[in-house]
Amino acid sequence: MILRLSISAERVVILAGAALGTVEGLQRATGLEPGNAEYWYLLGRHWQFNLGAPDGQKAIAAYQNSLWFDPRSAKTYIDLATAYEGIDDIANARDKKSSAKP
Repeated sequence: MILRLSISAERVVILAGAALGTVEGLQRATGLEPGNAEYWYLLGRHWQFNLGAPDGQKAIAAYQNSLWFDPRSAKTYIDLATAYEGIDDIANARDKKSSAKP
C-alpha cells in the first residue's frame, strides 16, 4: 500500500525524522519553514535552557522571530522576558512581561 501525503504532511514527517529536539534539527526546521513561530519558539527555549552552553542573546533573537509570526503568544512573551532577565536586562524583561496578556 502506497501512502500519499500532502506537502505539509511530508514536511511534518521529514521534520520529525530530522531530530527536531536537537539544535541541528530545530535550526533545520526554521530554515525549511521560517514562518513557523513554534519552531522559533522551541529554538529559543533550546538556547535559553541548554545546560551545556546557554546563550541568552540567541534565545532572545529566536523568541523575537517567533513573535514576528505569532505576536499574540503569551508563552513566548514570558520566556522572552525570562531570557532578558537572564542577561540582566530588567527594563526589557518588565516590558515583555507586561505585553504578555492572555
